[in-house]
Amino acid sequence: MEAKGILCPMITPCRDTKVDLEASRKLIKHIISKGAAGIFGAGSNGSFPILSAEEHFKFLESAREVVDARHTFFADISRNNYEETLEMGRMVVGIGPDAVVLNTPYYIPMEQDSLYAYFDRLIGKLDSDVLLYNIPQFSGNAISVETVKKLAAQHSNLVGIKESSGIFNNIMAFLDGMPKGFAVFQGQDNFLLSSLEYGAAGGICGTTNFSDIAVKVYEAFAAGKIGQARTLQKKLTALKNAASMVPFPVGPAYLASKLVLGSESTYLHFPIRDITKAKKAELYSAYRKALKA
Repeated sequence: MEAKGILCPMITPCRDTKVDLEASRKLIKHIISKGAAGIFGAGSNGSFPILSAEEHFKFLESAREVVDARHTFFADISRNNYEETLEMGRMVVGIGPDAVVLNTPYYIPMEQDSLYAYFDRLIGKLDSDVLLYNIPQFSGNAISVETVKKLAAQHSNLVGIKESSGIFNNIMAFLDGMPKGFAVFQGQDNFLLSSLEYGAAGGICGTTNFSDIAVKVYEAFAAGKIGQARTLQKKLTALKNAASMVPFPVGPAYLASKLVLGSESTYLHFPIRDITKAKKAELYSAYRKALKA
């Protein structure tokens, strides 16, 4: 895997408890048309913990059909249970992602030796490149650099990590501690440019569901236009903050629905509740203000 650039951790458009595949395809095509390097499917923005296994796979299968070979497709197969995750992984490997993604098990606190054993057993049975996903503020379990180094030494198909802790020292530690060629992606939009400057392969940025500013930050950075990249990063941070003024992942879901899908519905999976019209108006106003930052 040689992925780099900006990928979109896509929302999973739903109607009640069912994935809206038509809306999903429309959103994917829009995101790619705006310059994203690819799609990260069924992650946190995609509300994977509350999707059924059937809906989880159905979304990834449909997304793979839309994301062509010129673009990267990362598929999160995490199911919070070893056997279910392995089964999901084997099914998803069959649709040909560039890499499958593994989050830590959540809810039950786990020591690093338990996390190592979990990932070691899974990665060894997956015939695919693998990315780990570190987001301890949601999962409740953080992956240490030492654990990832140990796993990478054992498994040549462990090729990268999405670091979404929101602690910049963590991404620095992974970039400093992992071998050359191990891809580290920043998962928090407000740290994108700083991470690129430190050596990150790219960003997996939630605002990409409704904006191309993260793509422009990356393009400016890659072209050596650092002053322009910094100006764009201020705008990107403002967009991230605007989307965060309502409970996650409602912000990206509503803005993608309004700006891309042409709907005032937020396409949220039950039991995530919609926000009021007043709150939607406030959120949209904050979005418009962020564009002028």
